Amino acid sequence: MGRVTLFEVMLGTVFMLCTFWSNSANATDTGSGLAIAEEQLDGESLIRMGEKMNSTLIKLLGKSFVNFEREMKEKICKIDPCDQWSQWSECSAKMTNTFGSRSRSRVCWHKTNDACNRTGEQTVENDNHVCEGSFKFFAEKLNQSAATQVCKRNGGHLFNTDTEEKWNASVSILRSYNTDTVWMDGTRTSVSANWVFSNGKDPVSNGVKSKWKSSEPSNGSAELCRVVGMSGTYYWYDRDCVSTYSFICEV
Repeated sequence: MGRVTLFEVMLGTVFMLCTFWSNSANATDTGSGLAIAEEQLDGESLIRMGEKMNSTLIKLLGKSFVNFEREMKEKICKIDPCDQWSQWSECSAKMTNTFGSRSRSRVCWHKTNDACNRTGEQTVENDNHVCEGSFKFFAEKLNQSAATQVCKRNGGHLFNTDTEEKWNASVSILRSYNTDTVWMDGTRTSVSANWVFSNGKDPVSNGVKSKWKSSEPSNGSAELCRVVGMSGTYYWYDRDCVSTYSFICEV
């Protein structure tokens, strides 16, 4: 049999469906054809349908679809012999209104007889992109809950210094705005409970050297939220959640 063209496949599909609908109109609900009709219409399902309905035409059409799908897959592999791009890295710029870069990569294969067999000689492609800083400073002084809601409305969350890079970025922001205290992510239900973070990880368990000032957290009965404050230099402090401070959002 010669090569089956896309037009022939489409024509055969229309004929098959018309025949199937005509036969189904008088068929009893035996589950033989009606259940198969609910499957995704591809080559394999058409072959199964033809076998259950004992239809050579439908099986032939299914095999034609399988061959067509295989050819299309090979053509796509030849057009793009590469894996999917990795996730973008974090933007190198942290302060709002500043710009940095982010990157992603993927692996591509070359000189292979089977374009879809991703083995053999390969190269790594890199893609770089200009990006804007992801931290946004709010000078307005709010309690911790209200500050959290503002961040959510801006598509982000209170910043979490769960990496040294983020800690350094937050200190740079506070210095640039000449601000001594801001809310940071982190709450607890009692002074004996663990800190919980709405985004990211616990900074210390994530490898950040402790930034607590000596004698902090002071564990006052209502001091269930965290701030970054200055006392000569910047430290972590626990504070009453109803206190009002400026804040930084990771957007």
